[in-house]
Parts: sequence; C-alpha cells; structure tokens
Amino acid sequence: ISATVVLSNMILAEDTILTQYLLNQLAEKLAESTHWSRRQTFGILCSVLLTSLHYTKFSQDLLPHLLELVKDRVPNVRLQVARVLGQDLPDELYCDENLAC
Repeated sequence: ISATVVLSNMILAEDTILTQYLLNQLAEKLAESTHWSRRQTFGILCSVLLTSLHYTKFSQDLLPHLLELVKDRVPNVRLQVARVLGQDLPDELYCDENLAC
C-alpha cells in the first residue's frame, strides 16, 4: 500500500516525463510479466491509480494493457481486471454512446 501512495504522489507532482516513465515501467514490468502475481498487481495498481491519474492519461497508457489482461490464462488476474472495469472505472467516462449506461 505504501508503494501506491508514493507512486500516486509522484504522479500528482505533475512531472510529465517522470509520470510517463513510471507508467511505461508499470506496463513493462507488471502487465507484461510472465508471472501471474505481477499481472494481478498491475490490476490492483490500476484500481488505485484511477484516483490520482487523469482519465485520459489512464486511457492512453494503462487501459490498453489492462484490457489485454482480460484474456489472461490465470483466473485471479481476470478477476482483478473485472473488478477494475466493473467497479472502479466511472461509467460516465467510458460509456459507449450506443448503450444505455
């Protein structure tokens, strides 16, 4: 939990170069990891970062990697992704115009 606080504070500092670097590292080291617990951790971090990261930044840098994990072979990883997509993402920002949200 303390690592997520530090990460959130670094993002809130609005250093765009550092933020971009950190998001790239998260995706590379966690979302693309061969170990399932790291991929699950990526989902947990996405959930936490939704409160401190602007939604457009989240959509560009983290959401594509999170959506790739929908097809993960490990049920716990898919469950974490479902929690983020189903509970944590605000509907009004990611609602399809063709659907009633």
